[in-house]
Amino acid sequence: MVLGPDFSPRRLSLGDSRQGRSPLTGRGHHSSPPAGAVEAVGVASEGANLLASGLSAEVVETILQKLYALKWNLFTSWCGHRQQDPVNCPVGSVLEFLQSRLSAGLSHSTLKVYVAAIAAYHAPLGGLSVEKVPLVTRFLRGALRLRPPVRPRVPSWDL
Repeated sequence: MVLGPDFSPRRLSLGDSRQGRSPLTGRGHHSSPPAGAVEAVGVASEGANLLASGLSAEVVETILQKLYALKWNLFTSWCGHRQQDPVNCPVGSVLEFLQSRLSAGLSHSTLKVYVAAIAAYHAPLGGLSVEKVPLVTRFLRGALRLRPPVRPRVPSWDL
């Protein structure tokens, strides 16, 4: 699906790059992401965790940009096959896409990344971001119950 020139996804950033500072750290020089790059809602907390692990702001921004762009591209392709506008499709379409990913074996945490990526571009639904829509949060809770995280029964170390 090729989106026309009137396509205008919500472009959310982690901060104001005009100040010449990184939106994640608030210091140092920050260059704006390339045209078309989009940061998702809720990326700041994930970015803060990555920064706390010792990664530079530039590395964190690259990781997050790539992560959400891939998920969004998969969603737009799915919508294109169904003749739907990925920016303005109804919540039912978002849930059908998420169900297809769950049925393909994806984990709850991966589905949450998809929701964050979709929320970065999708128009609000009933005044709410996609990730705040009650049906989406209920779906994610259900996915967690259906496919809980697997914890290893044996320690990873050996005596």
